[in-house]
Amino acid sequence: MNAHPNISGLQQHAIQKKEQAIRSSWTAIHQLQQAGLNINFNTVSIHARVSKAFLYNHAELRSNIEKLRLQKPANGRINILSDSSKEVVIASLQERITALTAQIHTLQNENQLLKQRLQVDLKQSYDQL
Repeated sequence: MNAHPNISGLQQHAIQKKEQAIRSSWTAIHQLQQAGLNINFNTVSIHARVSKAFLYNHAELRSNIEKLRLQKPANGRINILSDSSKEVVIASLQERITALTAQIHTLQNENQLLKQRLQVDLKQSYDQL
């Protein structure tokens, strides 16, 4: 085993992933404002594809969302969505469904391969007895 593993690549990837999530969250907030939608942790997390915990754990994002959720949307409507706003939300959710469906398919394939390997390994173990 390596006593001093090189984890700099992992650390750099984690930093980039965090920065991308922050940019995505700010973009989602701006898009929700422009669409005249209510801004809260749930809508921002769905639109930005980040967890609510991520939003709560970043002070600047959290304070901004808390401030904006107390305000009425710019168009003065609270729960009435325009057709274009609905389309944006629907498109975002459809993209997420597509991505999750692909991920499920990949995991199912991987699960099947692991089951097959387990059967082979169990058979070999049984034969050795």
